[in-house]
Amino acid sequence: MDRLALLKELTLLPGISGFEYFIKDFMIEQLGELAPYEQDRLGQITFTMKGQADTPKILFIAHQDEIGFMVADVMDSGLIQFHPIGGWNKYTLLSSPVEIITSSGEKHAGVFGSVPVHFTRGGKDKTPEMSNMFIDIGAKSRKDAFENFGINIGDPIIPIPYFYYEERNRRIISKAFDDRAGIAALIELGKALKDTSHPNTVYLSGSVQEEVGGPGSRTLARTMDADICVVLEGAPADDIPGIPFRAQT
Repeated sequence: MDRLALLKELTLLPGISGFEYFIKDFMIEQLGELAPYEQDRLGQITFTMKGQADTPKILFIAHQDEIGFMVADVMDSGLIQFHPIGGWNKYTLLSSPVEIITSSGEKHAGVFGSVPVHFTRGGKDKTPEMSNMFIDIGAKSRKDAFENFGINIGDPIIPIPYFYYEERNRRIISKAFDDRAGIAALIELGKALKDTSHPNTVYLSGSVQEEVGGPGSRTLARTMDADICVVLEGAPADDIPGIPFRAQT
């Protein structure tokens, strides 16, 4: 699998905080035969690449999860109420398509909506709060959503995956570069180290729940015995209007 295909596969996989199992399984598929690995109860995974010496021990870490949403409730009308998982800007949501993934693995497409401006007086230019938005999946009622669509409270919701690559300018559009690019780098590093002699022990860790405060990485910091830690993270763009340029470190 080349790097572009690897990045495409990873960014299209669903994996909001607390539901990272698709990413973990993919890492096992890619690296499981190359190095021994351990998993913890949070869903984190660490591969160990032994070198010529036990030390120094170097930990490379990237987080598996992405931001998303969770089903909070279903209205009598069948519209879905949701809770954000991770940091979202409300201005980006309305009319955006999403998928709800049920416990049986079914995916149901929906779209963010709110009360139309035709029915709001004096508030045509005001974006509603998330608490006043909903997701429409086409269910006719609360019962229909539960029984026919198989929706349950707590089901994860992700933006509908989309991957576009412009070969001429080498530009990519997709979701979840933060931090599937880091996971891709871990996989590439693991494959490179397989046939490379190195004088140390290397740990490759996929952490969880970074987007909701990072309990996974804090757990790894307390349980790993690494001498050095290298964090592979997807930082926000700093070349956009409205913010002063500053180099990211």
